[in-house]
Amino acid sequence: MTLETERLILREFVPEDLPALLAYQRDPRYLEFYDRKSQSGEEAPHWQLRHTE
Repeated sequence: MTLETERLILREFVPEDLPALLAYQRDPRYLEFYDRKSQSGEEAPHWQLRHTE
């Protein structure tokens, strides 16, 4: 499913999103609001898979 407005497109994750996913999940500004550690390169694909099913 995709939702589009004039300024925003929301869509489901795709495998090509993994580098961007890792980048923001390792950002200290992101982690400040989440009670968990940064994900490793091995954990992120599993997170992505759970959120694309």
